[in-house]
Amino acid sequence: MTKGRELQAKKYVNGYLLTLDDDTLAELGYDRKKIEAEGANPFPY
Repeated sequence: MTKGRELQAKKYVNGYLLTLDDDTLAELGYDRKKIEAEGANPFPY
């Protein structure tokens, strides 16, 4: 159950990160293509 919640939280965070522009993502050390590959969900549940 914990593993599932971790995955759910990661997808929620990824959903937020995808709202940022590419320059901001790069500045924070993220890659848009990698985030998209991991999956995203803009809703917490």
